[in-house]
Amino acid sequence: MENRKCQVNLAGIGMGSKGTLTEEVRKIIVESDVLIGAMRMLEGFREKKKCCYAEYLPEKIRAILDEQEEKTRCTVLFSGDTGFYSGAKKLYGLLSSEKEWNVRAVSGISSVIYLAARVGKSWEDAKIISMHGRSQNFIYAVANHEKTFLILGKSAGKEICEKLKYYHLEQVTVSVGNHLSYPDEEIVIKKGNELQAE
Repeated sequence: MENRKCQVNLAGIGMGSKGTLTEEVRKIIVESDVLIGAMRMLEGFREKKKCCYAEYLPEKIRAILDEQEEKTRCTVLFSGDTGFYSGAKKLYGLLSSEKEWNVRAVSGISSVIYLAARVGKSWEDAKIISMHGRSQNFIYAVANHEKTFLILGKSAGKEICEKLKYYHLEQVTVSVGNHLSYPDEEIVIKKGNELQAE
């Protein structure tokens, strides 16, 4: 059997601050020879001894991995958790389908888990919808579930406010988290009719 080129970890780094790293992921990063991820993911982890590549597209990451020597320890960094609306899914499929790589996914802390803990709510009975780069019928979910978590992109706030008002859901309690885990973290809890889109 041909030796595999390198060990590849797909690691979730939580929200981004070092405080939300699991000890397992912290150890993997320290022991890695190569780090790959979006520029924001690499911030705080660059070391002179490490080779870092700012890249997030699966095909380009695959090309970087192709260039690594056998037994090199490579880690690709992803925000949040690798199993929760993560780019790790596509990359894992791309690498593991070729049976050339020793690929391992390592979970991190997702924004849903973090925000739920910060506002003192459980999340096992929540409807979870990602609106990050996609259109979703979140109003149906909000109207029919006691708890709904919406993962938002930068421009979704206005749509949320407008639709809550249009569908007469202004009395729904909304918890909004921004810059979670960072020093400028902000969590606002208001009724739908008190929210203002930025």
